[in-house]
Amino acid sequence: MANFEEFKQQTAETAEMIAGKSIQFAKLAAEKTKRIAKIAKLKAEIIAEKDSRRKMLMKLGKLYYENYGCDPQEPLKETVGKIDELNARIKEMQVRIDEIKAESAREAGEADVEIEITVIKEAEEVEPEETISMTDEEPVPEEEEEKPTE
Repeated sequence: MANFEEFKQQTAETAEMIAGKSIQFAKLAAEKTKRIAKIAKLKAEIIAEKDSRRKMLMKLGKLYYENYGCDPQEPLKETVGKIDELNARIKEMQVRIDEIKAESAREAGEADVEIEITVIKEAEEVEPEETISMTDEEPVPEEEEEKPTE
């Protein structure tokens, strides 16, 4: 029986050791998770700060261009010139878009097509051009008889 008691004792000690190591491992994992969360939070804050900085630089550039774009200082002349070129190209493209839209509107007005289909009885023989006609002309409305009002 002594062997069983020894085995029982060793098993209990081993279980306690494993439990202790598990607790240590869980604590280490929790600490590492906290550090990773802090790092992730700081990285998100850095991204937000960089975005704010980018917006401020854009605002600064816009203000400079609006106030000094007509007579820029030497280090900025090339950049202001490129901005002027981009603005001119944008205007040209917008004019082309407007022209295409106007052309499409004109074509839509000219492209009214009338299709007339005549039902043919089985016994009748009719040439195909008499059956279907397609024209670019506006249909002439048929006049209806005026009914006297009572």
